[in-house]
Amino acid sequence: MQGVSSSVRNLATILAVSILAFCLGYVYVQAFSVGWRAVVALHLGILFFLSCALFISDLRSFLIFLMIFAVPLEYGYHLMYQPLGAETSPFSIGIRIDVVDVVLLLLYMQWAFSLAQQPLGRVRLKIGSSIGKLFFVWVAWVTVAGILRSEHLNYTSFELVTLFKGLLLYFYLVNNLSSQKDLRVALYSLFAVTVAQGLYIVMQYVTGWNYNLHGETPLELGEPGQVFRAIGFTGSWDGSAAIMEYVLPIMLIYYFVIGDRSRRLAMLMGVIIVTVGVLLTKMRTAYFAAAVSTVMVVAVSYLRGWISPGRALALMAATLACLIVAVPFIFQRYETGATGAERIPLMLTAANMIKDNLLLGVGANNYFFYMEQYLPVSMRHTWQYTVHNEYLLRAAETGVPGFLLYYALLVVVMRKLWKAARSANPWTYMASMGLFASLVGSLIYRQFSFFHTGPLFSEFCVVLALTYLLETLEKRRLAEEKTDLQLSQGSSFVQGNERP
Repeated sequence: MQGVSSSVRNLATILAVSILAFCLGYVYVQAFSVGWRAVVALHLGILFFLSCALFISDLRSFLIFLMIFAVPLEYGYHLMYQPLGAETSPFSIGIRIDVVDVVLLLLYMQWAFSLAQQPLGRVRLKIGSSIGKLFFVWVAWVTVAGILRSEHLNYTSFELVTLFKGLLLYFYLVNNLSSQKDLRVALYSLFAVTVAQGLYIVMQYVTGWNYNLHGETPLELGEPGQVFRAIGFTGSWDGSAAIMEYVLPIMLIYYFVIGDRSRRLAMLMGVIIVTVGVLLTKMRTAYFAAAVSTVMVVAVSYLRGWISPGRALALMAATLACLIVAVPFIFQRYETGATGAERIPLMLTAANMIKDNLLLGVGANNYFFYMEQYLPVSMRHTWQYTVHNEYLLRAAETGVPGFLLYYALLVVVMRKLWKAARSANPWTYMASMGLFASLVGSLIYRQFSFFHTGPLFSEFCVVLALTYLLETLEKRRLAEEKTDLQLSQGSSFVQGNERP
C-alpha cells in the first residue's frame, strides 16, 4: 500500500512539473512576439531566480546587493508618463516602478516577517540619528511647500513619489545594515555597477550606439555640430558621470588599503575602466570634481599613514596624466561653442525666481513652468533649459527653508564621514574617506552641472544609510577598545595585588 501511494506521488510530481514546463515554455516563446523588452525582462527574471537559488543561504545580502546595483539602471515601467519638451529635464516626468522598487518590496516583506516573530516590546526601529531627522524634515517641507505652492501638482506628485521611495530605501538600509559584512556587500555592489556602467560607456563610444537601457537616446545628439558623448545607463552624460564620480574615490582607497594582490589588480582594472568612462562622457565638470576628490584622497591617506610617499606620487602622476588625456575632449567641447557662458542667463532666471518665491519656492518639479516669465528679456523665446546649478534649482523650487534643510543634511553627513575617517579600521576608513571625498567633489559638480536627477537622489539615500552605518561601526569599535583597555588594566591590577 505504501509503495502504491509513493508511486502516485511520484506520478503527480512528474505531471505537475511537465505542465509547469509546458506553461513556462509557452510564455517564453510568446515573449519573443511581444518585443525585445519582454525578452530582456524574461531573461532577467530567470537570472534573478537562479541567483536566489544559489544564494539562498544568505538571500537578504543578495537582495541588498541587487537593489543597490539596480539604482543607476533605472530599468522599469512608467505607470504614469507625461514628458515635457525636448529641452527640459524635470526631476521626474512620471511615476515608474523599477527593479529597485520590486527588490525593496521583497526586502520589506522579509523584514516584516522577521519582526512579526519577535516580541512586541523588543522591536526597535531606527531613524538614523540626526541624519534621519533632517532627512524626514526636509522631505516633509518639500511635500507641504509643493502642495501649497505648485500650480502643476501632478509634476510635484511625481517628485514626491520618488522622494518617498528614497525614504523607504534609506529607512530599510538604516535598520538592516549593522555589520562590516553588510558594509562590504553595499560597497561591492557600488563597485560592480560602476564598473559595469564604465564598460557600457566604452561600448557606446566604440560602436556609436548611444542608447540607454530603454532604447532611448537624447534628442540633442541629433543637432548639427553636437559632439558624440556617451550617455551610460541613465541616458544622461551628466548623471552617468556624477554617479561614477561618487564611487571612484572609494575604489581608489580600496586599491591601496584593502585586499590581497589579486583583488588589488582587479580593482585597478576597475578604476581604469571607470576613469575612461568618465572621460568619454566629456563632462568637464566631472573631470575637475574627480581630480579634486582624488587629490584629497591621496593627500589625507598619505598624511594618515595609509599609503607610502612613492605610491602617493604615483597616484598624483596618474591623475595628472588623466587630465592631460582629457584636454582634447575639453577643446572639442569649446570648438562646438559650449563655453558655459550661455548658462549665465539661466542662472539669472533662477535668481529672479528665488527673489519672488523666497519662502515656499515655486513647488517641487515646477521650475520649468516658470522659466519663461523670469527669463531676461534678451532670452525670451530662445534657448530655454533647466538651470545647471543644483543650489539655485533647489532654492527656486523649495524656497530658502528647503534649501537650508537639504544642505544642512549634506553638511551633517560630511561631518560624520570626516569623523569616521579617523578610524583605524581599514574598511571604515576606506568607505568614510572615499564618500567624504566624493561629496566634496559633488559640491563642485552641483555648482556647474545638472545634478538633480532620480538615480543621483537614490544613490544619495544609500550614502546617507552608509554614513549612519559607518558611524555606528566606529562607535562600536571604540567601545570595544575601551572595554578591552579596562579589562587589561583590571587584570594588571589584580596581578599586582597577588604578588607577595
